[in-house]
Amino acid sequence: MKYYFKPDGFVIIISVVVILTLAMTISIIPWNSVGSMVLFCLIALCLVYGLAVMPIWIKVTDKTIRVQQLLGHKTFKKTDITIQPIEKANLKGSIRVFGSGGYGGYTGWFRNKHLGKYFMLILNQKELALIQTKSGKQYVINYPHQLLDN
Repeated sequence: MKYYFKPDGFVIIISVVVILTLAMTISIIPWNSVGSMVLFCLIALCLVYGLAVMPIWIKVTDKTIRVQQLLGHKTFKKTDITIQPIEKANLKGSIRVFGSGGYGGYTGWFRNKHLGKYFMLILNQKELALIQTKSGKQYVINYPHQLLDN
């Protein structure tokens, strides 16, 4: 079954501000040099990547958990992972190593004292789950807590 999560207010605000800032930058920068064109391309690539990895929904089956992104997906085999609920407080003090802390969701590599290094794919900070793989990698995703109670 598919489960959709709504982005929180912070994600919406940051995403709108980033897009409006890009639009403003495009209108005020003179685009007559190679440097300005390279800068624009780098900014555009970062913005496209930020939206491409944004989680859209998750699909939970008997064998897998699939986090669908705008482009691509991340699939976990239930036999290869442990999953447990976590609270927003578990993310407190997290430092973004590489990724987005609001634009298009919270995606990328993060680190904090409680969890260590982990990859996050969430749209809001409600109904969070920590997935640990057999290889030791950790992922934080939005996951319906009613499924964890079963």
